[in-house]
Amino acid sequence: MELRPGKVLIREEEIARRVAEVADEINRDSDGRPLTVVGVLDGCLLFLSDLMRRLSMPIEIVLLRVKTYGNATAPQKKPAISEDDIAVVRGRHVLAVDDIYDSGGTLSALTEALARLGAASVRTCVLLQKEREHAEAVDVDYVGFTVPDVFVVGYGLDYAGKWRNLAHIAELEGVDEGRKIG
Repeated sequence: MELRPGKVLIREEEIARRVAEVADEINRDSDGRPLTVVGVLDGCLLFLSDLMRRLSMPIEIVLLRVKTYGNATAPQKKPAISEDDIAVVRGRHVLAVDDIYDSGGTLSALTEALARLGAASVRTCVLLQKEREHAEAVDVDYVGFTVPDVFVVGYGLDYAGKWRNLAHIAELEGVDEGRKIG
């Protein structure tokens, strides 16, 4: 079966509304303190872009590339975090932004690294959280949406580099979960 975007789970208008609400929560909780935002590439790019334009405090952005999926529909490896890329966090209030809380591996590794590097505080923000038991539990501070345990694409999320450009979030059809494809 051909892989392609299928059922729309979250419409563009719903995304815009929820991103504004999440930004309001972050603004309220930050009390105007400067914030270092660490975005996990590539998936968070659209979410981070929309979110940061709504943040009212001074922000600095650090972008971090972490690969865990490859050409598969389930995480294939433990994420490697380059601490050199995020060393600027010492003494700063940090917001770690990722596209999806799936297994928990990326958020767990990232929050541990940020704490080890001496961040003054670390909060986490994800666009999506899957309805599933997470292999590594992380207390996520800000969640955009909870979605079924299916592979999703759109609004920055991809499968093998495809469909990030969709304005909505859709279930990927034709997926045999965990099977390496491509």
